Amino acid sequence: MTSRNIPRRALAIAVVGVLTTVAFGWRVSEQARETWWPSGAHAAVGPGEDFGGIQVELDGIEPAGQVVDWDGPWTPPAGFRAWRVSLAVTTRQSDFSSVEVLVEDTQGRQFAAGENVPFDPEGYEWSLAVTVPESGDDPIPEVQHLLVLLPADAEPAAVRIDALWVMRPEYIRLEVE
Repeated sequence: MTSRNIPRRALAIAVVGVLTTVAFGWRVSEQARETWWPSGAHAAVGPGEDFGGIQVELDGIEPAGQVVDWDGPWTPPAGFRAWRVSLAVTTRQSDFSSVEVLVEDTQGRQFAAGENVPFDPEGYEWSLAVTVPESGDDPIPEVQHLLVLLPADAEPAAVRIDALWVMRPEYIRLEVE
């Protein structure tokens, strides 16, 4: 055996090892490759378009002003500002009751409605109701108001409505004007 055969054998073993690893990786990643698109919010639906039986319009977004909960006035933490997001919902579906509302700022960061704010502030909903009420239940308010906490330097650019696993990959994107 010459020293020249050793590098060829080592190269052959390395190539076989790489090909085996690639083939194995391709096989075990099948579920991830097949589910990555439907598991994320990738396809924006605009205002007024049908989204699984609901339509949502942005009625307004503005600084919240004074927020009052059961414990009295609430002040956002230092460096943050509360925003009031007002949404009008038209629905004809009863498969899911609420959706996630996110405010996207001009830097692309997203902030969820109802997080790090009082649980039940006066004049605000905890989540956006999107199901047809059962007989005897109160109707969905014409305009629903949600509270969103953003960093003081954030400027809202869009409101995103996501039904999580129910409607993905679609979501509603409402531009702030």
